[in-house]
Amino acid sequence: MKTSFSFPFSGVLLLGLLVGLASCGNDPLRDLSVEDSQTFITNYEPAAPFGTYRTFGIRDSVYVVDNGQTSASTTDRDLTVINRVVENLQQRGYVRADSGRQPDLVVDVARITESSVGVVSNPNFWGPGWGGGWGWGGGFYYPPAYSYYEVSESYWYAQIADLKNRGTASQPTVVWSAQIRGGSIFDAGQLTRLVDAVFAQSPYLKVN
Repeated sequence: MKTSFSFPFSGVLLLGLLVGLASCGNDPLRDLSVEDSQTFITNYEPAAPFGTYRTFGIRDSVYVVDNGQTSASTTDRDLTVINRVVENLQQRGYVRADSGRQPDLVVDVARITESSVGVVSNPNFWGPGWGGGWGWGGGFYYPPAYSYYEVSESYWYAQIADLKNRGTASQPTVVWSAQIRGGSIFDAGQLTRLVDAVFAQSPYLKVN
């Protein structure tokens, strides 16, 4: 089953994600299909006047964030995602602003890779050790007390910020964001469906 979450911006996101994943009936190690592994998370600002915005701007490149290092990318894959975001917003009644004009909303799309290193303790299951007690040579050998591991995940991220009501604030308020995680999310044949999925669970994102 597809896992989807949509929340107002709040601290319940992580809790909701863990509860949702725990409720899935599939064995996470054996039974997940590509679609089963994909997770769609959207957040929104409940007070945002989504129906009053009229125009949006979007960059013609995707941010690439790789463990804090940033760059821009315009591969076919990236442009497919950008174009599909534009199409979804236009279908909701928003108009892409002409170059040089400040839009009501600014849209950013990113590919993010995060890596982390952890350590786990290895209990000694073999009693006093290996080696001399079995005639394999002098001394004893103990397995290492700790093992290190590295986890890396890449995912799509998009956000929409409010320029219309920014006022004197240096940074506009983010009124909507989405994450797409899981298997095969960078495959060309999946991209349109993935982008459509996060908009499908955001019905409030439209012009009145």
